[in-house]
Amino acid sequence: MTMPTFADGSLVHQGDLNLLSTGINNLSSIVTGAPAPRNYVPHASVKQTITQQVPQLQDVLINFDSMESNPDSMWVPSVANTITIRTAGSYEVDAQFPLQTAASDIYMFLLVNGTSTSVNNVGGEDHKPGFNTNDGQILHANAFFPSLAVGSVIYMSVFHTAGSTIPTVVGRTCARLNIRRMGP
Repeated sequence: MTMPTFADGSLVHQGDLNLLSTGINNLSSIVTGAPAPRNYVPHASVKQTITQQVPQLQDVLINFDSMESNPDSMWVPSVANTITIRTAGSYEVDAQFPLQTAASDIYMFLLVNGTSTSVNNVGGEDHKPGFNTNDGQILHANAFFPSLAVGSVIYMSVFHTAGSTIPTVVGRTCARLNIRRMGP
């Protein structure tokens, strides 16, 4: 990897700045066999504060528009439906998804390195009619990844059979995706 260089008066772009952290990790890995030490644990916590329409019978990637914490730059607003690993290691992922319906099957999937629920699904939860008859459901999923490489991408996908397009729920019980590095 070639580290970017800057000169006085150069316009610095976010992508160039992001390369600095991964370049340092790559250099440290070559020299010492381990990523460069940090004063934080790589993690991200993102949520959805803007309603998203979820058509029936379609796998839909959930877009996040607000971050609560993101010191390793794993989430960027321009790619709202992805978390990208910047530091290799083992990770724990926790997800929450509410949907405003009780009369349908609802599925939430955690996906790694692709958006196919049949190929890239690594965890999730489903709801069947009759489980709860209130005005909505909250699905939870948790997954542990013993080894994610730099550049691995995490997605959250949902699917439902409600008979029509349904909006996501925002507010206190909005869709959330949290990821935290547990170790090397």
